[in-house]
Amino acid sequence: MATELVEKILAASLPGLELVELDSAQTGADQQLVAPKPGPSLAQLRAKYLGYAADASANPAQSPATAPERVEVRQARSRAGNPGSIGNRTLIFSEKGLIGSQG
Repeated sequence: MATELVEKILAASLPGLELVELDSAQTGADQQLVAPKPGPSLAQLRAKYLGYAADASANPAQSPATAPERVEVRQARSRAGNPGSIGNRTLIFSEKGLIGSQG
């Protein structure tokens, strides 16, 4: 996801914050963006533990909950804060907008 898009979402959602750009020494030079690997489906778990599978007419591949979505985690700090400090909030962005925060 482009930094400009993340900044636009941040400005609309939390205008008092700014993104913290971390250099490679802070993030780790070998950090990679890897898509999460989903675990077993509910049908597989039912078959394994209960002995029966889910309804065959339900196709989990077409479910919107399993659709791949680009998610990015970024650090942010208050615009009025100390500019030399590490970000004090962790924000989770998707292409749809801000989906979570901590801190």
